[in-house]
Amino acid sequence: MDKFKEELALNSTALEEEAQKIVQTSGLLTDNLVKANKIVWRMLAFIWAVMICLLIAYIAFLPETTFYSELGSHDQYARNTATESRTDLTDPSHDSPSPPPPSEYFPQLLNRIRAAQLEKDIDLFLSVYSPSFPEIGKKREQTLKIWKKYDFLEIKFLIDDIQQKDAHTFQAKVTWNIKTQHLDSKEIKRSLKSYQVSFSDKSGKWLIQDLEALDD
Repeated sequence: MDKFKEELALNSTALEEEAQKIVQTSGLLTDNLVKANKIVWRMLAFIWAVMICLLIAYIAFLPETTFYSELGSHDQYARNTATESRTDLTDPSHDSPSPPPPSEYFPQLLNRIRAAQLEKDIDLFLSVYSPSFPEIGKKREQTLKIWKKYDFLEIKFLIDDIQQKDAHTFQAKVTWNIKTQHLDSKEIKRSLKSYQVSFSDKSGKWLIQDLEALDD
């Protein structure tokens, strides 16, 4: 009987030790799970932070292609249109088909004129006109004279009534709303002028071929 009690006591001690080990192991597992959970959440937070940074960078470096062609719009312009090639293709005998004249393209040409006027960039200004534009040299001299007297503070335009005249020519009415300041007197003046503008691709790309002032 005594031997049986002794074995029972030993077994009870062994069970207690096993129970303690199980409790310790369970505690370690719980701690590891908590640590693993924290690591997972940190990784998720890091991934989200990286994605947000990439999204912000993507939005920040999107090309600015919006322009405003209606009178009364905010005075903004798409300067990226000014970086188009300024090389004149003077050979009219090109076999490639004419580039399509989408309604967005002609306002882009006018937008380049606006950028050139605001920045007084004569090369950019002339790049919009066809090499065969009537008296292009006189146009250049007149523009430079105006720039010596005035600063252009605000330029807006409205283009409408676009009509196709033939396979290589379109016409449109263009109205300019311009705010200038005289360099000497500092007088600020706003003017409104309309033109009948002819666009042609005979030089290899759509350019202004001719224009005529309209009586308002």
